[in-house]
Amino acid sequence: MVGNNMKNEKRIRIALPEAFIAITGILILMLVCLDYSFLVTHQTHLLGSSSFEEDNGSNTGGVARGLKKRTAHLKICSGHLRTLFAPQSNKTLVSESNLRLFVQGGYEKIAKGSGNIHAAGPFLHLLSQLQFSNGIFGSLGELGVHHGRFTGFLFVTARQTEKLVAVDLFEDLQDENVDLSGKGDYGKFVNGLHSYGLDESELYQVVKGSTTDIPLDWPGNKESDNNVPFEGFRLLSVDAGHTAELTLHDLQLSFCNLLPGGIVILDDWFHPRWPGVVEGFYRFAEQEKHEQNDAVGTGVYPFLLCESKLYVTNDRKAHELYLTSILNDPVMSQWVSLIAQERKILHRKWPYEMVNGTRYVRCDSTRLPPPEQAQSLWLQRLSTTVQQPAL
Repeated sequence: MVGNNMKNEKRIRIALPEAFIAITGILILMLVCLDYSFLVTHQTHLLGSSSFEEDNGSNTGGVARGLKKRTAHLKICSGHLRTLFAPQSNKTLVSESNLRLFVQGGYEKIAKGSGNIHAAGPFLHLLSQLQFSNGIFGSLGELGVHHGRFTGFLFVTARQTEKLVAVDLFEDLQDENVDLSGKGDYGKFVNGLHSYGLDESELYQVVKGSTTDIPLDWPGNKESDNNVPFEGFRLLSVDAGHTAELTLHDLQLSFCNLLPGGIVILDDWFHPRWPGVVEGFYRFAEQEKHEQNDAVGTGVYPFLLCESKLYVTNDRKAHELYLTSILNDPVMSQWVSLIAQERKILHRKWPYEMVNGTRYVRCDSTRLPPPEQAQSLWLQRLSTTVQQPAL
């Protein structure tokens, strides 16, 4: 009897470590499964939603022209719009008379957003001329148009072959405006278009809804009612949601559909009310670092910060062209920080400031001209044809 007890005790001593090991293994397996589940959920959250179902258009304030509603699925970017350029053209979409009226202060009839943008006109004219000289013709758009003042700055640079796109929650969907960044109004936006001679029927696409309702592979490349294809973006302003998550999403959407040498303009950089804009940008840039390759149009290269707008391109050669052209411009080079003009500081040259490890120039608010001077320069440049350098 004593011997049997000893044998049983021995078996228990042997079994305990084995049970402990087995239980530990099960716990580790459960933790791994939980961690994987969190990772997938986190990636889905970062990359956005979206398998989509058709919108029948019956929802007031829904997405225009058959865009689709969200469900929950990863968004995928094939980048097919990056290779679709618009035909080249020398004819402006906006008539010369309406363009001049807009440039000479007509844009001030449209309510402004969170800041002044008088200097944006001459800069956008210069950048557009550089793009045209290098065969970059494409769509123009804005995510978050408010009442459309900066939209106008973009649209008046368009050629007749280029298409116009606008996205906003407008007045019917303000409950989705989680960060209270602007308050779009469709009627006022349309009136703004009229101020420079355009009508809403001349816009290729107006999305009345959230930018998160748009697939990363923007479906505008499908044929429209007029059988006219939709090309990648030449200029695209990002001024919709200002949280980090929404900014991250909108940059993914923008760069997925941006032509090589195209420009994304991110608004409210370092605005004290919306720090999420900067956070979203750096999260996006960090993601892109891991995906960059030697292909044209796959980078994140800021080159100008002016009036709280960060101008970014996706091509290294285009970045260098835009940066040096601004610094070589006899007038606009005087608007940027002295640091960018290779001023000697502490007996050392400090030629550029950096964003995302990339050289850029920054406007100095004390050196920017008053509105009348900016308008005068813009008007003068409209009448001057200058041979621009090539990429």
